[in-house]
Amino acid sequence: MENNSQSTSMLQYIYSPRCMRGSGLVIGILALLFSVILLSISLSNSLDHSAGNDNNENTSYENNKLPLWVLDNIKSNRIRENTIKLSSDVFQGREPGTLGEQMAVDFVQTVFQTIGLEPHGDNDSYIQKVPIYSFKLENPQLKIDSTDYTFLVNYTLSTELRQESVSLDSIPMVFVGYGIVAPEHDWNDYKNVDVKDKIAVAFSDNPSTFSNNYGRATVKYEFARQHGCAGLLFIYSNTTTLKVVPWDPLVQQYAIQQIVLSETVYKNPLQVKGWLSYPNSVQLAADAGATLAQWEIAANSKSFQPIQLKNKYSVTFNINGTVKDSQTVIGGFVGTKNPSEVVVMMAHHDHLGTLNVGGKTQIFHGAVDNAAGVSILMEVATALGLYQKIASTPTFSQVGPIATFERTVLFISVTGEEYGFLGSQYFLNHLPRVVANQSSIVAMVNFDTANVYNETTDVVSLGFGFSKQLDQVLNVSAADENMTVSQDIFPNLDFLYRTDEFPFLQSGIPATTLSIGQHFINQSIEYYQRILITYLSTRYHTPSDVVLDEYTFLGTVQQARIAARLIYYLGNSNIKPNMTSSIQ
Repeated sequence: MENNSQSTSMLQYIYSPRCMRGSGLVIGILALLFSVILLSISLSNSLDHSAGNDNNENTSYENNKLPLWVLDNIKSNRIRENTIKLSSDVFQGREPGTLGEQMAVDFVQTVFQTIGLEPHGDNDSYIQKVPIYSFKLENPQLKIDSTDYTFLVNYTLSTELRQESVSLDSIPMVFVGYGIVAPEHDWNDYKNVDVKDKIAVAFSDNPSTFSNNYGRATVKYEFARQHGCAGLLFIYSNTTTLKVVPWDPLVQQYAIQQIVLSETVYKNPLQVKGWLSYPNSVQLAADAGATLAQWEIAANSKSFQPIQLKNKYSVTFNINGTVKDSQTVIGGFVGTKNPSEVVVMMAHHDHLGTLNVGGKTQIFHGAVDNAAGVSILMEVATALGLYQKIASTPTFSQVGPIATFERTVLFISVTGEEYGFLGSQYFLNHLPRVVANQSSIVAMVNFDTANVYNETTDVVSLGFGFSKQLDQVLNVSAADENMTVSQDIFPNLDFLYRTDEFPFLQSGIPATTLSIGQHFINQSIEYYQRILITYLSTRYHTPSDVVLDEYTFLGTVQQARIAARLIYYLGNSNIKPNMTSSIQ
């Protein structure tokens, strides 16, 4: 208990303003206290290395475990405090390219500097600048036939054009089922129809028989571009409400600034894209002499034929856009044995910023999504950074199990996830010097939302099954915390396809997002379902996503400990997980 207490005090000192003013004292403090924690290290070694010294230690998980004294420095109160800070009003919702994001970036960078992470951004700094195009639609006016529609009530709207204004008059509309072209399924929702310069209307998800995920908007937009559509509108149907976010938070994403990478250029860009509300979707089907249920039945058949609608679509709006920089923070340490092999831990710091409603500013705080995830990132970086500092100190570098990381480890607080994982995609397209190429990345561990509630007996791995080797290491890491790994029981919500993990998997890089466990201690599975539905329907992407008194943050400690074990093993192993299945 005395050893743990002194280790905790040491870490608290590292975070203190006093230490921030004199970071050179840290090594001295570590040296003074190291004699105290050597006993803990020895005890940890005897516990964690009970399998014996294997000649192939780097490939044996039993001989490659993180010492317990490192794990015991992960604290729920610090994760909570950092989450409260990042989601406070002063950070103004952390919209990319704003002062609020700059403040978040400064905070994360200060933590990285304080714990001794090396900078791996642009020009030997911690920052990778991410050029973005930020825009907002002004004065949108939409009619279907002679009926005026109200923006953010009846519909949402965006565009891929970069010009001052857009005007479409009486454009024909075509119902294209799910808007999918999948030759491997002998499926083509655009067959026998000319949709060039027309508005396509489609369901937002997959046909019920599909195992592949064609339901993502980005995929369907590309099909619409390929067929020359003027635009694509998604139907918001009661039959698909469990496959998309609730209407209110969905609408909010179109009320705020819309952001894309500045370098993104589309061939045949869509002039309009967005959603029609449920009542207006019902009316559209009724105008064609059908119901949405009938449309869905028809669309679930590969023999589906597109339906030319009698409705005409008219819209005008102005575009107020600008190019500016958002920022990703990158820190880490270079491996001593295999520096060209890189392990990545990531969480996104951005959120949705602010919105003026009736003269009052609403702040999208983003506490659970994803201030808590960034706080876990910083906590794991702090624990492993402390270990690395001790291991790097010449006096102690040869003591027992204390050795610096063999592989390079990067901790990345990334921008632009809420707008389509812009920062993670930019990172993969513009790798820092320490990463030679994408194949150099061993694996990526991601946090997007966190278990702020209570302890569970499991952790959910989004992406489980794409790399059996990574799954195996994750299973053992969880088992050492007396936990199991579960798969997502709501795959229809497409959580996997809405995180920064996705572009890594697309690039063939093994990755996992460690999400909230489903089995809370002394609770039924219905408890998990209830808190998930409550969060999605009342807090997700709304100003209400703040830190509540009822949040214990005990679950975040479990997640952080598993992540630390996983990063430590991957950072000191010869094993390079491969992809055992691909993702679209």
